[in-house]
Amino acid sequence: MAAHGKTASASSRRALAKKRAALKRAAQRGILRALGLELKRRRLEAGLTQLNLGAEAGVSENVVGGIERGVYNPSVVVLYAIAGRLKVNLSALFSGAEALGL
Repeated sequence: MAAHGKTASASSRRALAKKRAALKRAAQRGILRALGLELKRRRLEAGLTQLNLGAEAGVSENVVGGIERGVYNPSVVVLYAIAGRLKVNLSALFSGAEALGL
């Protein structure tokens, strides 16, 4: 019976770990979507295409598009380059996420 209790406990821990991982992925998607929307808004405000912004920030237009769609998780270095080209603080790109409480 003790072995069964251990199995149930391990099973509960696995289920909890899965639930936490799912919540983390959902939060990350929300942050990435909010980041993408803010980036797109600022890019359009600056009158830049994805190609222009990417070229000036040292990344491809596909990377810029992926960030804007919330499907690409950029490095801090990439975001710093993009923010620099847009002439905004890095934190400004996350203002949409902050507004959503993420």
